[in-house]
Amino acid sequence: SSGASFLFFVFKELNLRSMAVYNTPQGYLEEEWETAIPTAFLTMPLDEPIATRVAENKLKLQQLNISTQLYKVTPRPFKDPLLCTARLPELPQEFCGRMFQTMEKDFSSLLNSDGFALDNVRSGKWTRFFTTLDAEYESYYASMENKEKEESSLYDTESAGSGRSWLWAIMEQEVKSCQGYHAMTAEFHDEILQFLMSTAGIIATDD
Repeated sequence: SSGASFLFFVFKELNLRSMAVYNTPQGYLEEEWETAIPTAFLTMPLDEPIATRVAENKLKLQQLNISTQLYKVTPRPFKDPLLCTARLPELPQEFCGRMFQTMEKDFSSLLNSDGFALDNVRSGKWTRFFTTLDAEYESYYASMENKEKEESSLYDTESAGSGRSWLWAIMEQEVKSCQGYHAMTAEFHDEILQFLMSTAGIIATDD
C-alpha cells in the first residue's frame, strides 16, 4: 500500500535489482520508466481503482521489455477446514471449531451458501460477531489449565492499537483477505520470491 509506494522513489538509492509491490496505485516517476527494474505486482481486483492502475503499470513495463508479473488475489471462502491450521495457528483447534459453530448458529448471514464472507468487515454484523468471539475466547481462556494458559498467552486486549483484542485484529484482516479487497496477504509468496530471485540473478540452493 503506501509503504510499497515508497519503493518507487528510492529503488536506485537502495541499489535494488528487482522488487515486489503490493496493493499500491503508485508507479515509476515519468523520468524513471526507462531505468525501471524488474517488478512484480500483487493486487486485489475488488479494489478496482488500485487494480486498474496496477494493470496499467504492468503494461508499461512490458512495452519497455522489462520483466514483470502481476498476481491477483481473488476472493476465497472464509469457512474453510484449514483456516486455523494454515492461516491462524494462534487459535487452538478446539476454539476454532467453536467459532464456526457460533457463526452457523447466530451469525449465518455473514456468509453465503458457499462460505464466502458477505458485508463490509466494519459493518455492525461483523462487529457483533467479533464482540461475541472475544467474549467466548475469554471464557475459553479462563477454563484452561495453567499450563495451557502459558502456551496460549498471546491473548492481550491491548495488542491492537484500536484497543480491540488481537483476536479481533487478526480475524478482521482474515475476512478482508478472504473478500479479496485491500488487505495484508502472503498469497503467491513462493512465486514472488522466485520472480525476485531469478530477475536479480540470485541462484537458489538446497541449503
